[in-house]
Amino acid sequence: MTSPTSNGLAIQREEGDSKGRYVVHLDGAEAELTYSRAGDSMIIIDHTEVPGAMRGS
Repeated sequence: MTSPTSNGLAIQREEGDSKGRYVVHLDGAEAELTYSRAGDSMIIIDHTEVPGAMRGS
């Protein structure tokens, strides 16, 4: 699933049975947030990665 933001970036969601991630691509670089499901109504964000070129943007 891909959702556009107000500034035109496309955020992709990739979801499996118990884990997933959100991904943004910008100028050939990739930023991500990964998570694990901890029940029906809770997720645990377990990793973020932002390339130096995207920091502060």
